[in-house]
Amino acid sequence: MGIKFSIDTFVVQGQPWSVDFLETYLEFFITGVTILVVAIPEGLPLAVTISLAYSVTKMLEDKNLVRHLSAAETMGTATVICTDKTGTLTQNVMTVQKMWFDGGLVNREALGAFQKLVSPSKLVLAQAIALNSTAKIYTDTDGNVQKSGNKTELALLGLLEEWEHDNRVSMSEDCKRLETDEYRAVVVEQRPFTSETKRMTSLVEYTYRDGSKEERLYTKGAAEVILRQCSRVLVSGREEQLAAGQRQAILDDMHNDNRSLRLLAVAYKTVGGGGGSNAADDSDLVLLAVLGIADPLRPEVTDAIRKASHAGISVRMFTGDNPVTAASIAAECGIMDAADASNPRAVVEGSEFMRRIGASHTQTRTQTNGADVAAAAVDRDKFLDNWKELRVLARCSPTDKYTVVESLRRYTDDIIAVTGDGTNDAPALRKANVGFAMNDGTQIAKEAADIILVDNNFASTISAALWGRNVYSNISKFLQFQLTVNLVALVTAAGGAIASTESPLTTVQMLWVNLIMDSLASLALATGRPDPSLLDQRPYGRWGVELDRRALARLDSLTRATRFARSPGSTTLSTRAARCRSTSSARPSTSCPCWHGCSAPRRISSASRTISLATDRPSTTRWCSTRSS
Repeated sequence: MGIKFSIDTFVVQGQPWSVDFLETYLEFFITGVTILVVAIPEGLPLAVTISLAYSVTKMLEDKNLVRHLSAAETMGTATVICTDKTGTLTQNVMTVQKMWFDGGLVNREALGAFQKLVSPSKLVLAQAIALNSTAKIYTDTDGNVQKSGNKTELALLGLLEEWEHDNRVSMSEDCKRLETDEYRAVVVEQRPFTSETKRMTSLVEYTYRDGSKEERLYTKGAAEVILRQCSRVLVSGREEQLAAGQRQAILDDMHNDNRSLRLLAVAYKTVGGGGGSNAADDSDLVLLAVLGIADPLRPEVTDAIRKASHAGISVRMFTGDNPVTAASIAAECGIMDAADASNPRAVVEGSEFMRRIGASHTQTRTQTNGADVAAAAVDRDKFLDNWKELRVLARCSPTDKYTVVESLRRYTDDIIAVTGDGTNDAPALRKANVGFAMNDGTQIAKEAADIILVDNNFASTISAALWGRNVYSNISKFLQFQLTVNLVALVTAAGGAIASTESPLTTVQMLWVNLIMDSLASLALATGRPDPSLLDQRPYGRWGVELDRRALARLDSLTRATRFARSPGSTTLSTRAARCRSTSSARPSTSCPCWHGCSAPRRISSASRTISLATDRPSTTRWCSTRSS
C-alpha cells in the first residue's frame, strides 16, 4: 500500500516531497501494524489458560483434585497407566474368607462363621493377631466403634471380633500389651512390615502369675515368605513337623477355588525365658495359620479398563501381592485376556523382571521427600522386549516401580501415568508424566503427585484422561475459529490495500474484531464440556499435532478460494496428509486406525479418525483390539 502510493504520487504524478505526506505514511504504518496484530493469534494463551482453569474446576466434581495445572492437559496424551491394585482397583474392604488352620481348611461359607471354630490353637492364633498389629478397633467417647490402621490388619482384627471379643485376647488401646488373670504380655520390640522383608514381627514378653517369664516371637506376612521360615505347625495345641511338600500343598489348597484371595501366614516361636532375644531372629518358626483375605473389585473398574483400552491407553498392574492373586484380579478386571493367561511373560515378579531386563542397582541413591530409591541401569533392548508383554508386576517393590517408570520415560515415547499411596511411591510419582496419589495415602505421596484421586478410584483416572483430551479439543476449536477469522481479515485488508490506496476495514474496525475474537471466542470455545466420543480416538501423543480431516478440508478449501500465496511446488495440507498416508510404511492398513500396521477391525468412525502431519514415530503402546506381540 505504501509502495503503490509512493509510485503513483512521486513517479507517475511527479509531485514533490512534502511534510504533509508524513501523515499518510503514518496511516499506512498503523494499518500494517494492525494487520500484524490481527494475524498473530495472541488470544491463544488466554484460551489455553481459560480451558485449563475450567477443566481443573470441573475435574474436582469427577473426584480429581489437580495440584499442577499442566497435568490436566498432559493426562489427555497418556498412553500407559501403571496402577496399584489394593484400594485402587479393589474396594479396600477386606475380610477373612478362608484359612488353613489346625491342619485343615476352614471355609467361611461351609462353617457359616469362624466363631463356631473350636480348637486349643485358637487362643495362640488370637494372641498372635492381637499383639503383632499396629491397627486398632476401639470405642470413642460417644460410644461409637472406630477403626484405624492398615486395612489388612483390620481384617485380621475383624476375625477376633467374630470370636465374640474373648476376654483372654482383649487389648489395650495402644495394641502393645495384653492382660489376663494368668499372665501379662507386653510387646518389647517390633519390626514393621517392609516391601523388602514382606513381613511384620513382634517380640512379646510374658510375665506369669508365679513370676516366671517367657518370650515369644510373633510374625505375619506373605504366605510363601513365612512358610519358608516354618519347620513345624501347630495342630490341636501340639507342634508337629511340617512335611517337605506340605508348604506348596497349603498354598494350592488355599487357591483351589478362589485364586483372587490375598494369602497371609501367621507364625510364632518361643525364644527363651526372658531377655537376650530380638525380633530379627525369625527362623525355625511354628506355623499357626494361612489366611485368605478377600478384597472385592470396585464395580466400575472393569468398564473403566475397557474404556481405557478402547481409548488407546494400556493399563498395567503393579502390586505387592503374589503372582497367583495378582493374575486372578487382573483377569477379572480386564487387564489380562485369554492370550495373556497362557503367556509366562505376562505376570512376573518384580525381582525376576529386574533380572530379565538386566537391571543393576548402582550405589547412587535418590532422596525424594524422605523416600530412598536406588537408581538402576537396565538394558534397553531387554527392557523393551519384556515390557511389551508384561501385564502384571507382582511382588513389586518401590525400587522396581521407580526403575520401570524411569526406563519407560527414557526408552519409549509413551506418556506415563502412575498411581500410588505410600511414602515409598513418591519417587515414581514424581518421575511419571502424571502422578496420581490416593486421598487415603500418605502426605508425602500427595505432595509428590500431580493429581489426587479423592475417591481412591481407578475410574477417576479415565475421567482425567477425558478432561485432558477435552482441553486439547477446545483449544483446537478455538485455533480453527481464530485462524479462519485471521485469514479472512488478512485477505480483506491486504487485498483492499493492494487494489487501492486504503484498507476496506479501518484500524478501529480490525482491532474491534480482534478484541471480540480473542475474548468472547475464548470464553465460548475454551469452556466446552467433554464429549465421551473423545475416548474413541487414539492418544494425541507428544510428537505430532492432530488435525481433524474436516478441519483440513475446510482450511484447504479456504486456501484455494483466496488463492493464498505459496512457493512453487508447495502443497496443501490435505494433499500432504494424503501423500503421508500413501507413502509411509509405518502407517497402518485400512482395516485399523492405529499406528502399528495391524489388521484389527476398525473400531471408530471415519469421521473421528485423526492423522498426524509431524512425525512417523509410533508409540510403543497399541490401542487396537489386538495385543502387542
